Amino acid sequence: MRPLAGPMKILGISQGIIAPLRVDEEDLGLLVVFGSEAISSEDEPAIDSFAGQVAISLRNARLAKQVEIELVERRLAEEAVRRTENHFRALIEKAPDGITLVGVDGKIKYTSPSARKMFGYDLDDDINESPLEHIHPDDLSSVLKAMNDLIQDPACIPTLEYRYKHKNSTYYWVESTLSNQLAEPSVQAVVINFRNITERKLIEKTLFESERYYRALIENASDGILAVDTEARIIYESPSVAHLLGYEPYTLIGTNALDLIHPTLIAKHHSGLEHTTCPPGNASPSKWKWRYFEILSHYLTNDPVIKGVIINGRDITERKQMEGALKASENRYRILYEDNPSRLYTKQTNVVSVNKFGAEQLGYTANELIGCSLFDIFHTEDRALVRERFTACLQNMEQSIQTEARKICKDGTILWVRESARGVHDSHGQGGHSYHL
Repeated sequence: MRPLAGPMKILGISQGIIAPLRVDEEDLGLLVVFGSEAISSEDEPAIDSFAGQVAISLRNARLAKQVEIELVERRLAEEAVRRTENHFRALIEKAPDGITLVGVDGKIKYTSPSARKMFGYDLDDDINESPLEHIHPDDLSSVLKAMNDLIQDPACIPTLEYRYKHKNSTYYWVESTLSNQLAEPSVQAVVINFRNITERKLIEKTLFESERYYRALIENASDGILAVDTEARIIYESPSVAHLLGYEPYTLIGTNALDLIHPTLIAKHHSGLEHTTCPPGNASPSKWKWRYFEILSHYLTNDPVIKGVIINGRDITERKQMEGALKASENRYRILYEDNPSRLYTKQTNVVSVNKFGAEQLGYTANELIGCSLFDIFHTEDRALVRERFTACLQNMEQSIQTEARKICKDGTILWVRESARGVHDSHGQGGHSYHL
């Protein structure tokens, strides 16, 4: 404590004293005591004691204020924690994906409402068991391996697909992501986040079976199938292509499809790549010789998957050879027909065909005789005989009947002829047709 002689004189005060306000070496302020009467040295201990009590009171008031502030801050922090907790709880409980916590003992500690709903459990159902008991036996080994990896390496976050048993004992496909939070004090569990992918799996299975079905159709088809891009490069060949063309399987992929076409047809079919169809009758080289193919092209250049042309080809070499042989045979028989002396072909009693020699023999052209009655060509006195022989010819198919009669030429002259007639069937097996030689 110190006397205040100087300041008191200024203030007109006769006596005064200053006492420090100190607690545990901490200065909180000063206590100033003054008055008109003199302060004796006996009063100083009392003033000093009072100053100590004031210092303690000040410190207690300050501590109380700090406690009040800390309590407010704690309440605010707890409220923020509650809001955050409620926020994340709402996210978990309303999320479409399921969440399950599995404790260190391997049993379920928590199951979100969406997880319960996914597998048919009510909110009040007790689910305190190991999830491994509900995994399909065929998938259990892969899940156990993922769990082991997770325990060995907590940073590992595996994602896997497996089947999990519903409450009604059916299995649903789920896609799960596992996270090791055993070391996190607030969790102390393995967190399993999963979603139902059963519908996706069914779609994938349907697509797989559909693809397998159509692939089997293509790979076992007798026709060859090629897919070429817009540059005519082969990007796919069916197994039958190798058999049809004599190449090793799949050796044509990457080659130019135009190299398979006969050089004389290249220009025609190169332009065909820019149009909608390729006509049949294409020649294509096998390993040893050229062969004819009938092809049908489907232009799918705008298809996002194909982006090219699908070509179906059928080997028609044997058919072309038969057509050539038939044409040659027809030419040979036509020559025989045209050069044969007097040949007629009738349907019922009308002339439907006559060769050049037969028409010129009577002074007609072939077109003048076609369509007229067979009997009009013969002399009126011989028509009854010719009609009788014609009827007998049709009644005894494949048997030749001889007739001698007179024909009337275009100029009216009479021509005696000896004819051999035979009844024949048409292409439908119907009678009523005859040849006259």
